[in-house]
Amino acid sequence: MFGQKYVMSGLFPPMDGRLYAKLQDLREKSDYNLVYQSDEQEMKPLIDKSKELIERIRVYIAG
Repeated sequence: MFGQKYVMSGLFPPMDGRLYAKLQDLREKSDYNLVYQSDEQEMKPLIDKSKELIERIRVYIAG
């Protein structure tokens, strides 16, 4: 819904939608795939990008 409501309407850029989708995919893999295990190499590049996305969302909510 993030992509549909906020990215497609132009409130957030497409890169935010892709990041959100990637994070959602990783969460679902870790929840439902018994053999999946993330590692530092996979997650480290996403940490700063995730913090930046959280800040953009915070600014949007604050108005």
